[in-house]
Amino acid sequence: MFTQRRNRNMFEAALTTLALIYHVTVYDLRKDHRNAVVGLLMTILQSSLFVVGFLGMYMLIGVKHSPIRGDFIVFIMTGIFLFMTHSQTAGAVSRAGNALDSMVKHGPMNTAVLICGASLAVLYRQTISIFVMLWAYHTLIAPIHIDDPLSCYGMLLLAWFYGICVGLIFLAVRMWWPPGGKVITTLYQRVNMIASGKMFVANTLPTFMLHMFGWNPCSTSSTRRAALPSSTMRRATPA
Repeated sequence: MFTQRRNRNMFEAALTTLALIYHVTVYDLRKDHRNAVVGLLMTILQSSLFVVGFLGMYMLIGVKHSPIRGDFIVFIMTGIFLFMTHSQTAGAVSRAGNALDSMVKHGPMNTAVLICGASLAVLYRQTISIFVMLWAYHTLIAPIHIDDPLSCYGMLLLAWFYGICVGLIFLAVRMWWPPGGKVITTLYQRVNMIASGKMFVANTLPTFMLHMFGWNPCSTSSTRRAALPSSTMRRATPA
């Protein structure tokens, strides 16, 4: 899998790097569970529990009665998908540069390859879980119509890329202060449940409070979803 040899040109070097990233991505997908399907099922289960938990909380505090156009369950799922992708990517990237990792002992390996593999593994798991959950909801509960699927996935990629950037900051902190970097990463992931705008609906907040969440791209996407005239991803109704 890993061979230490000199690449003859830049194209061959690029292919070698891409092959390394592919193998590291597969390794990350199978690191927690020997069966990759089990890892995907755990990701789907975790996202489903978040959706059920937020739905129960919204019904308890009365947010479900707020003027949100479209399917309320789909509205919750879009926010959970962005939050889970961002949070898990930041955590995975912050742990990717561990010098004690067994993968680093191989000659061609470097930190950049580990970061790319860790982030792509999270994106793969989240993408598969999103398609499975939307398919299950579309098949078992109510049909879903996506007006602009590319923009929907673009918002997910924005949360994923933002998670990579934040994870690189935490990775730099861990290099100099390992215990503190781990605590800061965990604290950010927990606080971001509120800071990402998933616990509040923009339509129910005054304008001065909306600016408090404007620094976070995840909260900005949530505000835009709540302010749209109709949901980008909504329940399809018969003509």
